[in-house]
Amino acid sequence: MNLTQRERLSELLLMQLDATDLNAGEAREFEALARELVNAGVMVNCITPVMTETELLKEMTPEHIARAREKIPMGRFCTVEEISAMAAWIASPECSFTTGAVFDLSGGRATY
Repeated sequence: MNLTQRERLSELLLMQLDATDLNAGEAREFEALARELVNAGVMVNCITPVMTETELLKEMTPEHIARAREKIPMGRFCTVEEISAMAAWIASPECSFTTGAVFDLSGGRATY
C-alpha cells in the first residue's frame, strides 16, 4: 500500500465514522479502493449500522427515538455487541475472501 492509498483509506474510514448512512457514491469508493488494494493483500469492507443503542440516546427526545425505531422492521436498534461481532468476523480468517463489501446492519431497513 503506498502513501496515497493509505491517505485515501484513512479519509474513507474517517468519513464513515461521521456518517450514519453510506450513500451509493461512497460505496463505489470503497469498492474501487478494494479493487486497488486486493493485490497487496488488503481487504476493504465496511459496516453500515442503523441507529445503535448507546449513551447518545440519552441526549435525544423520546419522540425522536420512537420515530427512528418505527423505521426499523425489526423494531429495535442495533447493539454495540452486534457491530463488534461483525467487525471481528470481517477481520478474521473466516472472511478472507471478501473485499469491497458493505455489511448492512439495519434491521431490514436498507433500501437499494
